[in-house]
Amino acid sequence: MKRLLLIPALLLSSHGVAELYKWTDADGRVQFSDRKPEHGSHVEKMATPVVPPSSGSGRAEKSGSSDNMTERQKKISDVLRTEREQREAEAGRMAEQKARQKHRCLALLDYKKSTEGVRLYDLDDKGERKFMDEKARENHLSALDAEIKTACQP
Repeated sequence: MKRLLLIPALLLSSHGVAELYKWTDADGRVQFSDRKPEHGSHVEKMATPVVPPSSGSGRAEKSGSSDNMTERQKKISDVLRTEREQREAEAGRMAEQKARQKHRCLALLDYKKSTEGVRLYDLDDKGERKFMDEKARENHLSALDAEIKTACQP
């Protein structure tokens, strides 16, 4: 009776052990196989670790590892989402700033066009028009050109 139990035990225990061979082929490449080669310059039998059968505690570790992996993936996903939202917000701010700059540029160009060939004036404290002389007009238009240059740069 003991012999009958011993044979299946030996067969089952040898099932977990695998033989692995390492050798160099004729081209100088290192090869690995679970079968011994028929010809090879130097065949080396490698020790392979025996993996113990999994138990209930192994499943708990795997599930904990899976939970840990899921948590790490969620954190990475959150970081990537936050970075994307920040880039999109910055792109929105830049687009809005560029639109304001373009609007200001067009308004200044329109104002300059409307000043061609007309007399320019300022309002005094009483709200009455005070027309500019030629020198004041030139100063005003050169300041306007500088402002246009700043506002209309790409």
